[in-house]
Amino acid sequence: MSGGLVVRLLFKGLGNAISAARLVGELEGVEVRAIYIGRESVEEMYEVVLELSASSQVVNEFLRTVSSSNGFIEACVEDLDARIIWEGIR
Repeated sequence: MSGGLVVRLLFKGLGNAISAARLVGELEGVEVRAIYIGRESVEEMYEVVLELSASSQVVNEFLRTVSSSNGFIEACVEDLDARIIWEGIR
């Protein structure tokens, strides 16, 4: 299990964003700490932010599945531990 990760996904349409958030619940070996769905400033775009712990294989599987979903625009994965360390030395 890797450290904390933040996965940011961008979708066109609220229904597509909600469907993507539900997909993470179907994966084995994932500890989800938070899920946020918010509207972007661009019309009908929604961002899904997941804070989770999982192996790189599970994250890759999830991204492969979610990127083939309707309305998928882009994805970004950040290492939460690295971000915290970077913020701490500013």
